[in-house]
Amino acid sequence: MKPTDDEDGDSLRLVHELRIHKIELELQNKELRRFQEQLEVSRERFANLYFHAPVGYITIGKDGSIENVNIRAAELLEVERASILSRPLAAFLTPHSRDTFHVHLRKVLTAKEPQSCEVVLDLPGGQRRDLELQSVSVECSSGDGTQCRTMLTDITSRKETEREKLMLEQQLQQAHKMEALGRLAGGIAHDFNNLLTLIIGYSKLAMNGMEPSDTFFSYIAHVNKAGNHAAELIDQLLSFGRTHEAERRTVNLNNLVLDVEPMLRRVTGDDVELVTELAAELGASRLDPSQMTQVMLNLVVNAREAMPNGGKITIETRNVVLSEVIAHAHDLSPGRYIMLRVTDTGCGMDKPTLARIFEPFFTTKSDTKGHGFGLATTYGIVNQSGGSIDVRSEVGQGSIFSVYFPFVHGELGPISQPVELGEDVSAQMETVVIVDDQHDLRDFAALVLTEYDYLVLNAPSPEEAITMCENHRGPIDLVVTDVTMPGMSGRELVERLQTLHPKLKVLYMSGHDREVVCRERGIDIETSFLEKPFTPERLAKMVRTALAD
Repeated sequence: MKPTDDEDGDSLRLVHELRIHKIELELQNKELRRFQEQLEVSRERFANLYFHAPVGYITIGKDGSIENVNIRAAELLEVERASILSRPLAAFLTPHSRDTFHVHLRKVLTAKEPQSCEVVLDLPGGQRRDLELQSVSVECSSGDGTQCRTMLTDITSRKETEREKLMLEQQLQQAHKMEALGRLAGGIAHDFNNLLTLIIGYSKLAMNGMEPSDTFFSYIAHVNKAGNHAAELIDQLLSFGRTHEAERRTVNLNNLVLDVEPMLRRVTGDDVELVTELAAELGASRLDPSQMTQVMLNLVVNAREAMPNGGKITIETRNVVLSEVIAHAHDLSPGRYIMLRVTDTGCGMDKPTLARIFEPFFTTKSDTKGHGFGLATTYGIVNQSGGSIDVRSEVGQGSIFSVYFPFVHGELGPISQPVELGEDVSAQMETVVIVDDQHDLRDFAALVLTEYDYLVLNAPSPEEAITMCENHRGPIDLVVTDVTMPGMSGRELVERLQTLHPKLKVLYMSGHDREVVCRERGIDIETSFLEKPFTPERLAKMVRTALAD
């Protein structure tokens, strides 16, 4: 049977539609291939961006293992990229940071919100690196749950700056604290020196009037000895308070170390090895030899007490140049310095102890072993000498005390010996005016000078001293006056009295240090000066010397 015209028409239409669908499919396939090519280009571009990004990127699984890592992240970890994959990120962190990371990962996977934290890398070479982790959770492309995508940023420089800033703030707070303690110490020392003058002076007068065999002689001798010991402690307070001027001269610190070394060896004992490492061509510094002996003794004694079972103490000298950053951290100016370093292998110190190590009266020893002045005095002497002291210590790792003194040019000066005064201190018909607002001390001085046959005018104030001198018939040879008094200073009083008696000589006295008081009060440093506390004999000698000048 032949197909009808209708059947032929249907067949032609079907073929036509098939051709149209074929063309559409070819067009769709062509478009699909184009999209696939664009997707591959995008994927390649993303891969290049991911792997070559200047910021570290890692992909972390739920178990904390690294599933993907870019080149920068591998550089931050300082490990080959191939050896990083499948390893836990926590393996590259310090113990404390591992806990921080695990908490961070749990937050990312549960909170479904971006999270950040700071961790520390434990690098293969033993170095540390600070990182900031910024993470977000994403669904795995395989549909196997969620992953943690993390960006790693090196914040080591920022953290070092923050730590340096914190250290400088703490040092500034400590400096203000020590300055306030220094002012307090200086005030206390002045008041105590007035009291000690009476204790030492009257006990010595009593001893002078008794036979050594007297029952009470030994009692008073103990009082006198205790007073002198207290005076030594006050002298240390003055050193701490930066109010005690030293007799400085240009010296080589190596010579001072060698001079004091035999004494230091006796202090350390047989179970401690004392080693000196002295620079061959050490520069000079301007120091007080006796104070430097005290500094070295205090540091070595402190080191010895940190090693009850023995150990090693190293005393080192070195020429150093402090950069601007390091000098600023030590509150010094950049430049050349002479370093004295004392290192021990003792028990070390924790941070709370380090924070208070230079405070007066602070000690980790029992009451019978120390009064807490050693390191406080050392701090005062070093700062008074224009230097700085730094201590580094960890529990179980020993301690390192580094002291920096300014380098100076010039020839080394001789170490002077104290000059002994003559013994002839009796009066030669002289008149002496004593002026002090502390009546007990003034009466004591008047009593002593009266016993030495001086004619004494006892004035409780500068105003009364002026009145006495105006009304006194006859010459007045000497005025013994306190430097600081209410209403009128000692220098002002002397100027007023010398208009009445032009040949009047002066002996200043004070519980503060001579050079400090003279500088602050405008007194000639060469003027006769008597520091409190003083003994009867010392007062008589200084009066005789002042009159003889």
